[in-house]
Order: sequence, then structure tokens, then C-alpha cells
Amino acid sequence: MYLVFVQYFLVFSLTIYPFMQVASNNASNYLSPTHPIRLGLALNFSVFYCEIMNSTEKACHLAKETFDEAIAELETLNEESYKMAL
Repeated sequence: MYLVFVQYFLVFSLTIYPFMQVASNNASNYLSPTHPIRLGLALNFSVFYCEIMNSTEKACHLAKETFDEAIAELETLNEESYKMAL
């Protein structure tokens, strides 16, 4: 029973992977680096890489890259825009 569940889970995870990539690409292309949906999607995708794909290196790279982009944008904003971004 457990083996069937694991196999089903892996098939499901690998099936949704292309959709997660499309969502991530769209978020990068259309949302600002500080947008909450973009940040949340990047966090979820990095957890997916770490826990499902067993790729901690890729997970950490994605999380750091997303964080660095958001910080870089926050540093360029004026005070009013900064408050709105938070």
C-alpha cells in the first residue's frame, strides 16, 4: 500500500512540474520581484525542488536568486513605493 502511494505521489509530482515551471516563468516576466505572489511561488517551487526532487542545491539557488532580486528592487524604491511593496 505504501509503495503504491509513493509511486502515485511521484507521478503526480512529475506531472505538475511543467506547470510549475510555466507559472514561475510567467511570474518572473509579469510580476515585480517584490510581488507577494511571485515571492510565494518561488518559495513553493524551492520547497518542491528540495523535498520532492531532492535537489537542495537548486532549491537554495532559486530561493537566493529570488531574495536577491527582491532586495535589489527594494533598494531602488522611494519611501512611498517601499511602503507599498511591503
